[in-house]
Amino acid sequence: SHLKGAKTSAKDLENVRADKEKKEPKASVRKDALPFRLEYGETLQLRLSKVIYLSHSRDTRVGTLILTNYRLVFTPETVQTSGSNHVLHWQHTDDALFHLNIGSISKISRVSGQVGGGRGKESLYLSVTCKDFRVLSFKFESSYQVTKVLDLARHLVFPVTVNSRPGKRFDADMVEDDNKGIEWLFAFSHKDKRGEYSTPKGWNIYSIEEELGRIGVLRSTNWRLSSINSNFEFCESYPKKIVVPARIPDKLLYDVAKFRSRARIPIMSWLHSSNGGSIWRCSQPKVGMGNNFCLADEELVASIRSCTPCNHVKIIDARPFKNAMTNRVVRGMGYEDESRYPGTSISFQNIENIHAVRSALEKLFKLSQSTSSSSSNYLSS
Repeated sequence: SHLKGAKTSAKDLENVRADKEKKEPKASVRKDALPFRLEYGETLQLRLSKVIYLSHSRDTRVGTLILTNYRLVFTPETVQTSGSNHVLHWQHTDDALFHLNIGSISKISRVSGQVGGGRGKESLYLSVTCKDFRVLSFKFESSYQVTKVLDLARHLVFPVTVNSRPGKRFDADMVEDDNKGIEWLFAFSHKDKRGEYSTPKGWNIYSIEEELGRIGVLRSTNWRLSSINSNFEFCESYPKKIVVPARIPDKLLYDVAKFRSRARIPIMSWLHSSNGGSIWRCSQPKVGMGNNFCLADEELVASIRSCTPCNHVKIIDARPFKNAMTNRVVRGMGYEDESRYPGTSISFQNIENIHAVRSALEKLFKLSQSTSSSSSNYLSS
């Protein structure tokens, strides 16, 4: 306001900016004691006091928010309620609620809050959604703090996504390198007790050969282990080694891949060690409106059927039949024709697409967190 009516120079603007930054509370990184022990390679990124946690029932708790490259932790300090002698719900006393591994976070966003909390980019509220259905809402003292926490958390939780956005820059005063990408993940900094980077032993914890031997696959002459996908070039969403009927060569599998969406051919997922029953997974075939077929695919399914105790294959399609027909007309996909696959039967499970399932899950979660529903109106609320 002191510049009103006068010519504004670059130096004046710089002075105003500096004054504003002095007034803004800084998101601090302090080195004093933490309420937990840091893991090897874990580093403190940010700590903010006087952050307010808001529950679904609008109860509040004041505390400290701590962010490292491995976790996000809220440490309650005092309790505040809108009414006197208000009973806090069970989740307020469960410390596990406030201890989040950053890998468990699925979404973090700025949201509009109550009156006085600001709107849009000026909102003082931050919502953290986890993969285990926890949703934590926080209120900060200033918009500046929200921006700092949001930017830093996004870089730590979603490093590849954030760094791939064109023109998206991060505050230089918070990190030394804005283009670290995936190396922001804790896995790249985790070290063992000797201060050395962890060896790749983790990759060997699971052995597909041992697992297949355990369930009896490798003891049977009906099946074989194929390395056709050793470089993930055959099918990028399948493991390096897959189980197929012993009499089916890899050459035939390439023909099947052309007929299945994203090359997801039928491969074994499980085998009953006693009766020989098995479960296989695959994607939809590219049948289309022209009733396309693939002799190699039919031979593969026939080979699976011949090795089963009942000499029958039950094809379970998770989709509603209408969705399968829509895919056939619009995308050239579809479902297996029983007349071309002798000894098979197909059934549709009427599970809607991922978007409808996700929406139903979100509604169920909101209902479970509701404070207005009772046993008398639970299904209609």
